[in-house]
Amino acid sequence: MTIEQARSAAVDGGPAGPVAADISNAVVRLVREHFGKGPTQAKTLLHDDVVVTVLRGGFTHAEKTLYKAGRADVVDEGRRAMQGVFEREMRSAVERLTGRRVSAFLSANHHDPDASVEVFLLEPEVPLDGAPPNGDAHAV
Repeated sequence: MTIEQARSAAVDGGPAGPVAADISNAVVRLVREHFGKGPTQAKTLLHDDVVVTVLRGGFTHAEKTLYKAGRADVVDEGRRAMQGVFEREMRSAVERLTGRRVSAFLSANHHDPDASVEVFLLEPEVPLDGAPPNGDAHAV
C-alpha cells in the first residue's frame, strides 16, 4: 500500500491506522533493541512523501542523569551516533511498510519534555504509466 492509498483509506476508516501503527511499532522495537529502553509513547503521522514518528519517554536513566548534571551535549552526541548506527534498519522498515524508498532520514531529540522525532522523506510515487504525478512533466 502506498502512502497516498493509506491516507485515503484513513479518511474512509481503512487500514492507514495499521500502517502508521506498524511503523511506530518497528521504530519502537529498533530503539529498544539499540538503547536497551524504548519510548513509553509513539505516534506516526503519514502525509504525501513524509513519515514522522514522534517518540516520548525514551531516555535511559543514565541519559537523564547526564542531563541533570548539565551534560546534554554527551547525550546528544551519543544519540546521534547510535541513530547513525541503526539508520539503515529504520529506513528498511519504513520502506517495507510503505512500499516506497526512503530518500532521507532525519532525527532529533529534545530533553524536557523527553521526546524524539524520526522523519523519513520518501521518494515520489511514480504512476504505473511512468508519467510524473499530477500530469506535470516538470515535477521533481
